[in-house]
Amino acid sequence: MQRYALCVALIVSAVAAYAQNVKVNWDRATDFTRFKTYQWTKIPSPRTPTPEIEKLIHTEVDVQMQAKGLKKLESGEPDLYVGYSVTLAQPKKQKAAAPVAENSSWQTGSSWSANDSSDKVARKGTLDVAIAEVKKNLLVWRGTVATEVGDSMNDARVKISTGVSKAFAQYPPPVK
Repeated sequence: MQRYALCVALIVSAVAAYAQNVKVNWDRATDFTRFKTYQWTKIPSPRTPTPEIEKLIHTEVDVQMQAKGLKKLESGEPDLYVGYSVTLAQPKKQKAAAPVAENSSWQTGSSWSANDSSDKVARKGTLDVAIAEVKKNLLVWRGTVATEVGDSMNDARVKISTGVSKAFAQYPPPVK
């Protein structure tokens, strides 16, 4: 049974990772090898995430930045500022299925609901992680993760972790 649950979890994670659209862009004239430190900064965001989601975003980005050899500063002047913004698109309206007539010969079970899980409308969410060079006050790198937004914290954890990892796989950018 545990093996089955593990297989299901791996498949769900793979599907969640596959459904993401990750894009990265950077300033081609920037030498990323000279950056050693970073600090978080606030970026105006159309959507303010919950404290749990904000902490998750910070943690995942911190792990990636530190894996790339960058040190997080709490005070002092860093080489880079890191910030993020979140947007949620309004779900597209879908045509509702016609209800079953009460005089129909079809019966519905006790778990019948006109709003079953297949009627849920998917919402798209976008996480932008931006990195700016402090001295030049210039955006030098941006990773964008677009994905369907789920309903659970575990779903958010998987999607944010996977998306941030995919984006930072391209940081620092290749040197010409």
